[in-house]
Amino acid sequence: MGENKTNGNILVELEEEMVEKIDHIVDAIGQFKSRDDFIELACHEFIVRRNPAAALLG
Repeated sequence: MGENKTNGNILVELEEEMVEKIDHIVDAIGQFKSRDDFIELACHEFIVRRNPAAALLG
């Protein structure tokens, strides 16, 4: 049970770090309205790279 709690804490810390880094990128670039806009574009780009036909879906 203690191991799960430790893994959970690690995930929370990683999530916090990732949010901070994304916020920094969003602020530095100034191209995105919000963190969500950045994440949406990043996910779309990731999907298209893995499956180029996905670009046709918009």
